Amino acid sequence: MLSAIVAAAWLVAGCASAPPPKPGLAKIEHIVVIFAENRSFDHLYGLFPGANGLANATPEQTTQLDHDGTPYFVTHHQPFNFFARFAPGTVDRERHLKDYADLVAGIEQGELPQVVFYKPQGSLNEHPRNTDVLSGDTHIAELVAKIRASRLWDSTAIIFTYDENGGFRDHVPPPKGDRWGPGTRIPAIIVSPLAKRGYVDHTSYDTTSIIKFITLRFGLEPLPGVRAGADDLTAAFDF
Repeated sequence: MLSAIVAAAWLVAGCASAPPPKPGLAKIEHIVVIFAENRSFDHLYGLFPGANGLANATPEQTTQLDHDGTPYFVTHHQPFNFFARFAPGTVDRERHLKDYADLVAGIEQGELPQVVFYKPQGSLNEHPRNTDVLSGDTHIAELVAKIRASRLWDSTAIIFTYDENGGFRDHVPPPKGDRWGPGTRIPAIIVSPLAKRGYVDHTSYDTTSIIKFITLRFGLEPLPGVRAGADDLTAAFDF
């Protein structure tokens, strides 16, 4: 069953002594982060109007290979499984790691935590060779529709992105960074009534920009490892 093998991490964020967020950010009460698998920016959005996409690439930069495969549950793609705090039998695992059915129930009841990280199961995460893009896009579209139909919608920001490029080439060279990146561009979409409509954001972000955005909104202490030069996603919103 879908609900038995899809893991979602529910993390309640907040700090009583934290400073107030930037004006307008307080309108966001829930942040839902959805991670799919292994697609580059050009591979999915290279033809999107206004984007720095395939129209700017040379023929040599667009040659790619892909393979067919069968779906399966990928244990190592569920990152919270690897923390001792969330080991089987712990209180935090019971409290914070939930199945997809719990996520849907929370949406329908209008009672999501302030921050939710959701990773679809292997057959729906768009990972090349394991599954296809359409199945994942359909699943995510259905999830977004559930949130839009709930009382959570007016105060929710949904961030949909990918964990890496999956070997798909992108014509834009990564900016100078450190041994961990930044790497090849990956797609990201922000869905929210507070997001700029029909807007292509050319600000330089990386995955830690999501952490920055959460930290900024809820007035949390910054986490180590977040790149100082990474922006905080606020340019994509119209408060």
